[in-house]
Amino acid sequence: MHVNVKALHPRIQAILRDIPYRKADISVEAAETVSPFVGGGSGQRGFLIMVDLATWKTERRNGSWGGANPWAPNNAVDLDTNSYPLPPTGVVIHGSIGGQTYAYITVHPNQLAQFLPEAAAVELTEAQRRGLYAHRALTGGEGRREYLQRHRIGPEIIDSLVSLGMLKRNRAGSTQITTEGKNAIGDANL
Repeated sequence: MHVNVKALHPRIQAILRDIPYRKADISVEAAETVSPFVGGGSGQRGFLIMVDLATWKTERRNGSWGGANPWAPNNAVDLDTNSYPLPPTGVVIHGSIGGQTYAYITVHPNQLAQFLPEAAAVELTEAQRRGLYAHRALTGGEGRREYLQRHRIGPEIIDSLVSLGMLKRNRAGSTQITTEGKNAIGDANL
């Protein structure tokens, strides 16, 4: 599920700003266990931020730039793929920095409700679902255009998604999926 960053608790927003995470929304998932592993890559550095919602105590662990490092053999962010129990008031923000920042949040299932937006019950047609999928999974270039043509998804379907708030359109006329649209389509592969 994706959540608008502005809808999160101000302290979580502050932690994300400090990363620096600048996207409008972030993926939130529930789990009872979590792994500290966040593999960094070329020009990337993994990080893990643990937050206790009861005390707001935070602890940040950083990986090495470029991933596992022989001079830091005990770095859990780079190497530890084991899963550990997530406390009932625990939240973990995982991700990587360098180039483009990537992050997602894992919360204990007991805390998930406070992170999720209120879902509007909207029934989408198959064409609308395919239109959202095209905007979530394909770039704005030829891939998306070809997919929309192949499935006969015309401007009226895109307009309906804009009016539902699932897509947003800029002044130049290009469209982009919104947080609501990401949540409506989920992980579907159409």
